[in-house]
Amino acid sequence: MKVLEKATQAKYLLMSIVCLCFLDATFTVIWIEAGIAEEANPIMRIFISRSYLLFMAVKLAVTFGGVLILRKYKEKRMTINAATFLNLVYIYIILYHVVGFTRHITGI
Repeated sequence: MKVLEKATQAKYLLMSIVCLCFLDATFTVIWIEAGIAEEANPIMRIFISRSYLLFMAVKLAVTFGGVLILRKYKEKRMTINAATFLNLVYIYIILYHVVGFTRHITGI
């Protein structure tokens, strides 16, 4: 099995961060709209209280800005490590959303 070059690994990991961020923001809006949660981040809470669209735009813009910075250093091992860590954090958050929402719906 061929190992991907660092730049290619970084590209996929960074794209995944943006996609997972979008899922996290979407699930957050669903939870808030359902009345079963509130945004934990006090700064983002300001944006979500004004508009879901504004919240999504700011969350994605901040994430995309960070991804662009990491992309600049895509050949560095530290970028791969940071992007891998961020993916794991986002995967945990998405699983938390899915499990929590499923428990809420089923009453378990």
